[in-house]
Amino acid sequence: MTRPGLRLRAFAARFCSARTMERLIDPAIADLQTEFADAQRQGAVWTARWALIHGVFSVAKVLAYAVAGEGIRGVSDWSRGEAVILRRTSVVFAAATILPTMLLTYAQVQRWVDGYVDLSRLTLYTIPTVLPLSIPCAITFAVLGGAAGERLTRKLRVAIIATAIACSILMFSDLAWVIPESNQAFRTIVFDAMLARYGDSVPQPPVRGAREMSMSELRRQMVLRPNETRRLAFTYHQRLSLSMAPLMLAAFALVLLRSFRRRAARVALGFGLCLGYWFLLETAQQAVRIGGSVMLAAWSPNVIVVLFIIALSWPLRRLSPAS
Repeated sequence: MTRPGLRLRAFAARFCSARTMERLIDPAIADLQTEFADAQRQGAVWTARWALIHGVFSVAKVLAYAVAGEGIRGVSDWSRGEAVILRRTSVVFAAATILPTMLLTYAQVQRWVDGYVDLSRLTLYTIPTVLPLSIPCAITFAVLGGAAGERLTRKLRVAIIATAIACSILMFSDLAWVIPESNQAFRTIVFDAMLARYGDSVPQPPVRGAREMSMSELRRQMVLRPNETRRLAFTYHQRLSLSMAPLMLAAFALVLLRSFRRRAARVALGFGLCLGYWFLLETAQQAVRIGGSVMLAAWSPNVIVVLFIIALSWPLRRLSPAS
């Protein structure tokens, strides 16, 4: 019988240094194996199982602390060149997020400057709806414009992908819960302003549409409104797909980065990549309207990006020297 904890140790060895394994992980696994073996010798089956569960939990807790410590040490151990690239990429990402967000928000709010609308609240409720447009573009420009492809180390690539994953998680939270509420609040403010200006001639208060529903409400309405299932299902799956945009575009940008050395060409390519992705999103909506598959239409932008990543990275892998 294989001793317990060996697979867990092999998993831990992927993330922890030899010193961490020797000082933390190996003693914890040795305690697990000792307690399990003692219980088995005594014939206490349930005690042995409990010792195994408790031991695995203890090792997992030690592993979590060890990985966190390794991560902190790794982040603080940047070379000078890596720190410069990281700082420049972070500045580009921040600028490419803030400036487009401000411009797009201003364009949305400017239409309601008539003295009847609370512009500060309207601006606050508009920002969440703009972030799914600005963040994926920002991380694309950060990679293609802020990073130097010929000096991009493995640590920097991992940092970019980790940032892209964090952005995707934030975007999912924004799309799933924040935007529905901010959209409805936006519509309510506009309705109140119109009511104050035009009185009883204003239609009924705004009822929540698909864009104003949370994920759970969309699932519930798919059952309650069979005639609107396609539209609601597309909104549901498009939110899931769109939340992956930062990760998809960052990965695509990392592949393209190896083929283009001039920064001006990379920036122009960033514009093309973002426009191409949003064109795919618009095409997906049109495909659903003419009767196309909801799932295929919602996920097609990401599927196409993944296919391009595979097609471009395969010859690069074969032609580039081993690093």
